[in-house]
Amino acid sequence: MTQKLKHTSRVIAFVVSAMAVLSASDPILALSFEELSMVEIVHYADLIVEGKAVKRGRDTFIEITRTLKGPKHKEIKLSSTGSVLDTFVHGGDVGFFCIYIYNGQFHISRPQMVHPAKAKKKLELALVMWKDPQPFLDLSKNPENIDIIYVLGQSFSRYEVTCKELPGLAREFRWYYLDYYNDIPWGHHRKVSHSFKIQVKGDPNFNEYVCIADPKHSDDPLVDFMIRHIQRSYDQFRADSEDEAKLPTRFTLTLDLRPPAKVGALTYDQAIAYLYDRFKSKNNDIVRASLQALMWMCDNDSVTHVLQLLDHKNDFVRVAALSLLLAAKDPQTVPTLIERIADADYYPHLVAEILNRIGDPKALPALKEAARRGNASAYFAIGDMGTADCFEILINQFQIKKRDLRSIHHALTIMVGRSNLAKEDWMYQMYQVDQVIPEDPKWQKWWAKNKAEFKIVTVAKRRQR
Repeated sequence: MTQKLKHTSRVIAFVVSAMAVLSASDPILALSFEELSMVEIVHYADLIVEGKAVKRGRDTFIEITRTLKGPKHKEIKLSSTGSVLDTFVHGGDVGFFCIYIYNGQFHISRPQMVHPAKAKKKLELALVMWKDPQPFLDLSKNPENIDIIYVLGQSFSRYEVTCKELPGLAREFRWYYLDYYNDIPWGHHRKVSHSFKIQVKGDPNFNEYVCIADPKHSDDPLVDFMIRHIQRSYDQFRADSEDEAKLPTRFTLTLDLRPPAKVGALTYDQAIAYLYDRFKSKNNDIVRASLQALMWMCDNDSVTHVLQLLDHKNDFVRVAALSLLLAAKDPQTVPTLIERIADADYYPHLVAEILNRIGDPKALPALKEAARRGNASAYFAIGDMGTADCFEILINQFQIKKRDLRSIHHALTIMVGRSNLAKEDWMYQMYQVDQVIPEDPKWQKWWAKNKAEFKIVTVAKRRQR
């Protein structure tokens, strides 16, 4: 599998906008940015126990009296990370310990994963919420809150990755949280109710893979998505393993596209209706959390509801709505986005990025105009999906712009790659330097020489990150 060159600004464009969505962030991502709520901790933990911490030499053990979640043990040894673990767990501590299991080891990585006995009711309430969220949707008894929204989004997520041979590998997928939800092809599974498997053989190079559940899915875009994420997820998984030689050389990952029909007494339709209703909330954090939950659910039907939020008075809500549309890549949003790309209030760079990801030729005239106005994301868009006349637009911008020059150069290089002409060595070399010098005449000379015979020979298509 090959991956196209990435440009830093393209990645940042999504990361910056997506950060606004993440007030109810994924537990693993939250480790890097914010404290975890009790509901997030319960979701994140593979094992929740009540017991006592005991020091034996340099090692820390938990003597378990009760297991609230996960496999039962009488005692476990915590993986030591030196003095860091010692700041979270002390010999003689009594209470509740929330633990994640990775590569067969038991980890506590945050102080919020250790709770005194008095936290019992709060912890048990969070466990109940995950088991059956339905009672918590009654607004007469439970004011709207981010915790229940988080539970709904995660509980009804349409994508579940499992691996029997390497359970921790499925967890590793989620370290690439932003890419994961940005890459998933939502449109594929709108009304699909199946799962399929990717069998990896002879792992370290991933040269062979077979879609073994149903051969008709071998060309499915989800297979390409899975392979790309398996490669880098397994690299990290292998690097973290204490004994790489013991890892299996063959394993199977299952991708399940079916959201559960019910979680406890709560149905999928009830959950999504609750989230749509939160768009009316006066609390902007609630609106943004609902958008994040819908992104986890990957439901194309939500797109028409989200479009109304593009006119929301709060900037962060508008960015969150656009970030969901970026992940959804739904063609039905194109007319609305074309109307907004010239308006500075609607984050035109992000709008151009969305239109590029969708790849609808109807957006090309608007993207050309945006490129003429200096929209860097539009440079990439017309480089990826533009016609031959777009080359002239980029050449002109290269001559007049004093910034985004690397972006313009990269877009020109992409267009040459899509043309009937071969790339020249200087095009690669020029991209490697720290600065693209506007006075450098190479592009202008190349265009003057090749303009007459230049043709685009590949079909315009949505860029894959």
